[in-house]
Amino acid sequence: MAHLTQDERDIIEQNPFGDSLSAVRKALREAEPNTPCEASEPDDSADAPERPRLFVAAIGKLFSILSASDVSPQLASRTGRDSLFSDLGIVRSRLPKGDFEYQHFRPLSQLVIKQAPDVDIWAAVVALIRAISQSTPPPSLPPSFNTPISHSSASLQGSEQTRKKIEDRVFEEIRHCTHRAVGGFHEKYFEGKKWNRRAKRIWEAAKSHYSDSDKRWTQLPDAPTEDDVGDWWLGLQQELLSNEGAAYFRTTLDNKHDWRHVSVVGEIKESNQKDKVLLLQIGSAVMCGYLMMSDEDLGLDTITKEKDDKLFITIPVEARGKKRNRELELDPNPIALQRAIVCRGTSCFRAKPTGAAGYDRVVKFSWTSSVRPPEADLLMKANDRGVKGLAKLVAYREEVTSISKLREGLVFSTPHKFRGVPRSAHSSFSQSQLPPSRSFSEFHGLSIASGKRKSIDGGSHTSKRPRSNSQLAETAHGEGITYPVQEPEGTSLIQQDQDLPYDNRIFRVLAISPAGRSISQFKSVVELLEGLRDAIKVHRSLFMDGEILHRDISENNIILTDPDTADGCKGVLIDLDLAKEEGTGPSGARHRTGTMEFMAIEVLLEISHTYRHDLESFFYVLIWQCARRGWGLLGKAKQQAGESMLMDWYTGSYKKIANTKLGHMDAGKGKGLDLILREFPPAFDCVKPLCRTIRDILFPYRHGLFTGTPQDPKILYDPIIKAFEDALEETGQTEADT
Repeated sequence: MAHLTQDERDIIEQNPFGDSLSAVRKALREAEPNTPCEASEPDDSADAPERPRLFVAAIGKLFSILSASDVSPQLASRTGRDSLFSDLGIVRSRLPKGDFEYQHFRPLSQLVIKQAPDVDIWAAVVALIRAISQSTPPPSLPPSFNTPISHSSASLQGSEQTRKKIEDRVFEEIRHCTHRAVGGFHEKYFEGKKWNRRAKRIWEAAKSHYSDSDKRWTQLPDAPTEDDVGDWWLGLQQELLSNEGAAYFRTTLDNKHDWRHVSVVGEIKESNQKDKVLLLQIGSAVMCGYLMMSDEDLGLDTITKEKDDKLFITIPVEARGKKRNRELELDPNPIALQRAIVCRGTSCFRAKPTGAAGYDRVVKFSWTSSVRPPEADLLMKANDRGVKGLAKLVAYREEVTSISKLREGLVFSTPHKFRGVPRSAHSSFSQSQLPPSRSFSEFHGLSIASGKRKSIDGGSHTSKRPRSNSQLAETAHGEGITYPVQEPEGTSLIQQDQDLPYDNRIFRVLAISPAGRSISQFKSVVELLEGLRDAIKVHRSLFMDGEILHRDISENNIILTDPDTADGCKGVLIDLDLAKEEGTGPSGARHRTGTMEFMAIEVLLEISHTYRHDLESFFYVLIWQCARRGWGLLGKAKQQAGESMLMDWYTGSYKKIANTKLGHMDAGKGKGLDLILREFPPAFDCVKPLCRTIRDILFPYRHGLFTGTPQDPKILYDPIIKAFEDALEETGQTEADT
């Protein structure tokens, strides 16, 4: 039963239901004719009611009564909203759409039918809201999907970038967010523009090239080839559009163009239609429009400026309580970027004040969730709380634009369903449901990998009562496991903007210091280990001093730095877009956190993110750098032959990836982690003992792999950092000897 505070119990006692539930009690009983008369625990595995329409109608009436009660506005929201009243409104809006699962509502229904005490009914309402907030899919996704994890095709690299593999990933990225026949699109982007009159004049002039009697374009042969159409199109452009600032051109084998200067890509397709209206519409609205549109109309970057082959950006800087604009010069070669279609679009560039000698800071561009706190706010809080080694905020622009502004006035229908989508696109990166008969707790604790399953917390229901970090679930006893652990919770991230078919994201820019290189650009084993060790120290300070959990540890978010400019750290953390301040409620963002290949096992299984999961991600970053980056970045001419086992860290369903990682963390000789370590280049043999040590710290073994989070963070931070220190001492001595 969900937890209610004593104040909430008092409110419920002071505002009883009385006879208000009598009618709905009868309606629920009729919808569930097989309900036993005797009091018993609700059976979550029971079949759906025989009269689903009656059940939905009855539940709708029940929630109307709950909303009208004096209790709901006075109880706290369980989803980060104003009150429980707001939570009830969200549930009520979903009921007519059939956007719910019966097993979530059954315990509440049974309590109402059996005339349970008011406090039990309200506790069931709270439990229901929590369960729905943790498991109900977004309206644009099919019912088999749970709260989705952000993902992309960016993991594929080198020989993996074949059309077959890339196509599957791209389909997975776009298949839930592609809309056809978007209402208001033409009006928003092609009507009422300054160039409309010019386009209309060109339209009128183009009519002279069309014969009404012959129903054909006069300069095109009866059976035009691609070259004929191309020559005709470019000839028409030269005659009518030669004074425009942009132009169309054809791509040929001997005609190379810089893609920086290409704004729109089109393809000539063969068609039997010679429709005058259609082709004239293309000529007026598209052909003319794209040539006459401003950079802003085209959606191009308007905040950076190019001058003398250099790139500049102007960002507000706050000093002495006042803001003033400062111009920074950007290194045109990014130090980090996301190579995917659907993602946050994060890209980072080294930067320096105009005229300065060296690049001493980083400018970051990203599309961040509108319901998450701005990264600038978290950076300032971390700095105020004395966090050491974290990137320092230099300047920032709170909002350049947002998805809601760009799509204002547009009307979206349901997402387009692609035909012939590769089967793997429906399973790769798809959110797999946990089996109904199993709970989060079965995946938590002592028995994940093998042996008899045994839960740390002994719970049996998917929905857990959240507890603060100061509360304990249980003490784990076993071989080296004698410390209190936190109780696992269902994912705390919920949906938002239920009426929108897309996430509202804000385009933000900020400058931080110091500058550095991505951890993936390490130049020696020692540099890699020192960078990761210090980044873990920064994470410890961020979590323990700053009370902020990063939640997106990846190779893109750790940079190698000069310790003289970074609080003595050779590796620091960047990118707090997905970070969460301890003690705050759910953000309301639709998507869960993490980069697929570095995501912790429990996070893949929908358990709320803890500091331990970030440490697990650090471990995966270490393995990834050695096995995937080490072959090319240490001067090795030959890459490792064959496919990497690590491909399975970002391929398939989330449950499959979790199970794969569990297997790879096995301590058995000649299997699990040993097989992964075989992919390391010879120069990284010295890192293998470190990997085994960290594996034993993060995944102690007793009847299976233990993945619980210790209540005391020092239990993990201290031995992991010491393991890096020992490895560095050994590695440094080895390098000195050679």
